[in-house]
Amino acid sequence: MDIPYTNQPWLSFKQPLVQELAFSIASPSLLADWPVSLVSGPKKGLLPAQGLTPELKLPDHHFWQLQFANYLPRLLQLDTNPLPLEQHMLSLRSTRLGIRFEHLLAFWLQDNAYHPFTLLGQGIKRMDGQRTIGEIDFLIFNQDTRQTEHWEVAIKFYLGEGNLQAEHWLGPNRRDSLDRKLKHLYQHQFDVTHAKQHTIDLRRAIVKGRLFYPAGAAMCFPSWTAPQHLTGFWGEIVPVAPPGFTWRYASRQEWMVAKPDGLTTKPLSGHSIIQNPVYWRSGLYLLLDAENKVILHYMLRITDKMHKSLNNDNTLKPNPNAADIFNQISII
Repeated sequence: MDIPYTNQPWLSFKQPLVQELAFSIASPSLLADWPVSLVSGPKKGLLPAQGLTPELKLPDHHFWQLQFANYLPRLLQLDTNPLPLEQHMLSLRSTRLGIRFEHLLAFWLQDNAYHPFTLLGQGIKRMDGQRTIGEIDFLIFNQDTRQTEHWEVAIKFYLGEGNLQAEHWLGPNRRDSLDRKLKHLYQHQFDVTHAKQHTIDLRRAIVKGRLFYPAGAAMCFPSWTAPQHLTGFWGEIVPVAPPGFTWRYASRQEWMVAKPDGLTTKPLSGHSIIQNPVYWRSGLYLLLDAENKVILHYMLRITDKMHKSLNNDNTLKPNPNAADIFNQISII
């Protein structure tokens, strides 16, 4: 079975866990470069300048394409027999998506017959006397370069506001932001030069996930984003689905890869959302076509404005941005 590299190659696999593993490897980075406003703007110094030692890299799309291509034979094996991956995931105690993402990458890194990375340690505690001040996600020896690498990994879902600068990309609950995450990554998580008696030669910041653009606005990618990064829209109400399409509320785990059978969630048409306002809750909604294929990722952030979007008879008032969203993805 030959699976070509597409923009979503993880969907080519049958097993849900294998899809998640393939997503963790093949999905593109969010960042192509450090946001200039955090390097030389008013927040100068929050992020690394050129020439720092050890070097801090953002793995690019080519890096992940290569890793996916090299690991494809193993993914095909696991798609036939997922037991080793299933057993590995049984040791996962946390329900947090970031921990799950890290756990999936750990499985791949331990399969070092398919890449040059030898895993020296995971979740290595950093101590200040008796106090834990942080952890190193992955300590790795690169067999090709003979260098010791420190990897920090994150999967993030940010909603863009304002001028879409780094400080205006916020998490669904607004307590998290891209600039705050990058500042913490650089100033705290990478503030280490030695681990387990190894000198760190190279650092890699792995930041994946999806960026959600304001519904109805032009989708202008900031210059620091990777051209291939995953995208969606966000708004304060969910538009009524066009004829032939339905909405489905996604479980938190599906923020990485939507489950094709939708067993964990209840399918919703545009009409049933209106008739059942209990489903109006913040989170990710998937727009599905007649074949149950995901056409659009839409993040709903509920505010007081949402309650004003319903008429007295509990039907939805027109959303002026809805047609713009659907026109942008060429379905009407």
